[in-house]
Amino acid sequence: MRKLTKLQASRLGSICLVLLLLCTAAFVFFGRDNKQPFDKTILSRVGFPILYPENIPPGYKLNADSVAYSDGILVFEFRKNTQLMTFTEQALPQKNLMLESIVGLNPVKTALGTAYIGKAGAAPVAIISGSRTLVNISGDSSTPQDVISQMAASLKELD
Repeated sequence: MRKLTKLQASRLGSICLVLLLLCTAAFVFFGRDNKQPFDKTILSRVGFPILYPENIPPGYKLNADSVAYSDGILVFEFRKNTQLMTFTEQALPQKNLMLESIVGLNPVKTALGTAYIGKAGAAPVAIISGSRTLVNISGDSSTPQDVISQMAASLKELD
């Protein structure tokens, strides 16, 4: 077996260090999972449990640039090609919302309670009242209703 010169050993060490740094950067950048998709600064500002879909339909991805929190409302979007779904979340208001009285929305049982699913014009919508969080999911007219329903049905509190 051939011995490495000091120069070769130094280069090999530098290459290993660069590869380690690249792997670490890739893990940080791509390593987020669905259990904690939001930045720590957003998480620290939100004063209610964040509800996030556990089962995201194939092809849909969180648009990280869309995540915003202002005036007590958290907003984020999922995209699949041209299809768009916007989530808005806020603390559950203290008075009774009477969601069952909204015409055109059908109640569907979920793990969090009842979701009200239907259309607003041509766009599919879902309204979910969790124990402490109110969620509105609205799709554009190209987003299938069943995708909105699936997202609503799989909402869970982030840990």
